[in-house]
Amino acid sequence: VSGIVGLRGMFYDVDDLRQRADDMLHQSYLDPVTGLMNQHGFVDAMLSYEERWFTQKQGYGVILCQNLLNKSILDSYGEEVSREVLRKQADRLRDRFGNRAVLARVEQSRYGVILEAETRQQLEDIAREVVKDMNDIHRVWGNEVTMDCVAATAHACEPDVKGELLYQKARERLAVKIGKA
Repeated sequence: VSGIVGLRGMFYDVDDLRQRADDMLHQSYLDPVTGLMNQHGFVDAMLSYEERWFTQKQGYGVILCQNLLNKSILDSYGEEVSREVLRKQADRLRDRFGNRAVLARVEQSRYGVILEAETRQQLEDIAREVVKDMNDIHRVWGNEVTMDCVAATAHACEPDVKGELLYQKARERLAVKIGKA
């Protein structure tokens, strides 16, 4: 007697499994409100910039920008208006940088930017422009809103500030500006 006596098992569509894995990875790096990267994606992207700094001395830096009045907007207008403010801020970052930088909402109303910059002064100049862009949002869905954004930077050329320490240094500097140091 020849032939298949029994066949038991499960069959999987490999392409479907790969797509699901890609989707899960993609979702784990994206902020659901703004569509920008989240903190995990931001820190992961920083590794490739650090590698270029180490191998090619390609200067780069981090800008952190935060709206100090986000809680006030939330309390005054509610969650939907607050989320729309966050989306508008993300749009301002996209308009300014396009694909020339890594953009993320790293927490609440705090945004992070990783970009090529030759000097810390160049980075500071760009950060001032980012703050101006963010503070120029005045109306959301017919509601008058006030922004009070501040920014802090850290650059790869600074001594003893490499890799994730660059992000940490920018966080420390932002905390000082906010008054939470």
